[in-house]
Amino acid sequence: MLKQKILSIMTLLAVAALFLAPVQSARAALIPLDLDADPTIVAGPLDIRYEWGTLTVDGPAVFFFDGTLHTITNGHDFLPGFPNPRQIMISAEIDGSGNWSSGSLLVVGNVPTAGMNGRPILNDDGDFNGSFDDKLLKGHLTDFGFPEAPGDPLEFVFIVDDGDATSFFPVGSEIGLILTTTDFPGSFAQNWHNLQLGEPDFFGNRSPINDSGQAIAEIGIPTVIPEPGSLLLIGSGLLGLVGLRRTR
Repeated sequence: MLKQKILSIMTLLAVAALFLAPVQSARAALIPLDLDADPTIVAGPLDIRYEWGTLTVDGPAVFFFDGTLHTITNGHDFLPGFPNPRQIMISAEIDGSGNWSSGSLLVVGNVPTAGMNGRPILNDDGDFNGSFDDKLLKGHLTDFGFPEAPGDPLEFVFIVDDGDATSFFPVGSEIGLILTTTDFPGSFAQNWHNLQLGEPDFFGNRSPINDSGQAIAEIGIPTVIPEPGSLLLIGSGLLGLVGLRRTR
């Protein structure tokens, strides 16, 4: 009787640990993402870099939905006076071991073919102040995966928060995004950059001379393989159930 109770308690603890186990922020493996063949966001060429613990990505992008390719116009320049239109911007705080703590996705611009020309910004009195909010999509990072060895891809999962394009990307839905060309060196312990840089100018700044980097993204639920720790807990619970059955 005592042995039976002990096995029952072990089984309950194993199952409880499975559901209460904290989510690991480091994943030295792909998530992996299971995306449609036809992505709803296509971006590139992209400037992809990892410096001072922050992974940043930016570049032009287009939408593809309703069977139509929609060009995103305008965008934000990298620096005032230096035109470098960026429609998609990703930023993630990642330490040298690949642990991420936060991250965001932002898509900006206008999509005239889909009627997305920005929402007027109102002042405190509710009057139009002459400017428009051109935020198409905004989301927060919920998962990040990368290969153990040098190479690609890098994978992200974002939850949509708001934006003009929420009729196609509903608030609360998931966006799985794959960076297919990043020149990832296999380590977050060093700074890296996927662009070949030219000779420094008078101020020591370098200009990209060879753009590279592509990204595809698709709205959908990622397919996630259980982590080894979760599998171990599942196995412990099953063993407990088997032992309980034998005692009976």
